[in-house]
Amino acid sequence: MSRPRYRILRPLSRGGGGRIYLAMDEKLKVFRIVKEICRNGESDWKLKQQQFISEIRVFKELQHPYIPKILDIYTENDSLMLVMERIEGENLKHYIYQKGVADEETVVRWGLELANILSFLHKKNPPILHLDLKPSNVILHASGKLYLVDFGIAFAQKASNRSTIMGTKGFAAPEQFYVDKRLDGRADIYGFGKCLIFCLFGRVNVDLSCEDSEWKKESCVKNVCSETLLHFLQKCIAQDPEDRWQSMDDVEKELESILHFIEDSKDQTARDSLSTVEFLAGNSLEKKPHAFSFFRKKEHKIASFGKRCFLCFFFFLLFLTVGKFGQKINDMEVETSLNYARESLDSEKKVAYYSHALSLSPCKEESYDSLLEDYIESGSFTEEKATDLLNILQESGAFLIVPKENPVLYARFCYAIGLGFYEGIGGIEGKNESRLWFERVMEALSEGEAAETEDTEEDTDIDQCKEEARHMLLSLEDRPSS
Repeated sequence: MSRPRYRILRPLSRGGGGRIYLAMDEKLKVFRIVKEICRNGESDWKLKQQQFISEIRVFKELQHPYIPKILDIYTENDSLMLVMERIEGENLKHYIYQKGVADEETVVRWGLELANILSFLHKKNPPILHLDLKPSNVILHASGKLYLVDFGIAFAQKASNRSTIMGTKGFAAPEQFYVDKRLDGRADIYGFGKCLIFCLFGRVNVDLSCEDSEWKKESCVKNVCSETLLHFLQKCIAQDPEDRWQSMDDVEKELESILHFIEDSKDQTARDSLSTVEFLAGNSLEKKPHAFSFFRKKEHKIASFGKRCFLCFFFFLLFLTVGKFGQKINDMEVETSLNYARESLDSEKKVAYYSHALSLSPCKEESYDSLLEDYIESGSFTEEKATDLLNILQESGAFLIVPKENPVLYARFCYAIGLGFYEGIGGIEGKNESRLWFERVMEALSEGEAAETEDTEEDTDIDQCKEEARHMLLSLEDRPSS
């Protein structure tokens, strides 16, 4: 599948209604994104193709700095091919998987950027609806700005008349799954809210009511976002469109109010800290210098030095006496947390227990064995499990320590995660994600080799791990692009 000017290089993902490819513009020698909108069993496909082309030509006239430009359109067999500007960056789904969930202020700022783009689209005549809002369709550019991409469904959509169900399960509004329901901007508000929830929690199915469990109320929601943002998100994803925010203008105003509250809270904290420092400094500056203050200061310094020496010696002895006992207590707490994690059927509690265990002992191999057994080797590695696992590593801070302290353990675990994505999730996105983890294996073991000065008993295992990771990378490179 190719056209003389646009040479398909490799598939990137499956978007709404078809595949998305990386392509080369052979005339200008630049990368492009090509979206294939498939027939999907439409009986009057030729007629619909012409309708789509007409709608897309209108869309090509849109000028917004954070919407990729539509550059060309052509047909290939029974598919419609859209050629779009390529935006350099990482989609929010991969970003959250790799970096962990974002903090409240970041999510609010992202929300304002997305709301501005959607408001621009909704104010067109007729309004343009995206209808496939999800983290993988939002690109975080190196500049820190967000771009909204993949308008395949929007192109095929008529706000008042449609014959197909459209959207992505988990992100699409309920009315999008009924062909007799009229859609408007409130459908996008629902998907918008779901995107922000994913960025905050690393998952899309989060119970924001917090009425069923006090533990969820304290640990799952309130420690992540404020009550104000929580209520805002609840209104975004109301089941009935009438109960949601009624326009993107309303959404922008509310988010601006939340952002001002966050900034004011930070300013007040800074002022309180400064006041404390000024108070302490003021007490010492108000005292008048004495004629013999120099000698008194010397005497005071000598006495203070003696006290410090005594205290250091005392605490050193105390450390020697109770150090081993303290380590035993720490080990017991780790083991208890691991046991609770293994036994828990609640995914949020499981994440919290594992995070606590790894934060206490980041390099404990038993913890990683349990994670593998719970999340990967169970044979049902899903996107939700992947998100939970990556949140555990991010919240505990383990992956900031393990690569330096135990690169072999880190490499083995990365290899297992890579296999999980490759075999468990599979598909284009799963295999693209697996490539990142296999590359981490090679990087970790290469650095480990540079640091080694003599052979160890683990050399054979290391070589085997490297060889397997190299083999998986080669198989991914050799994989056909169609």
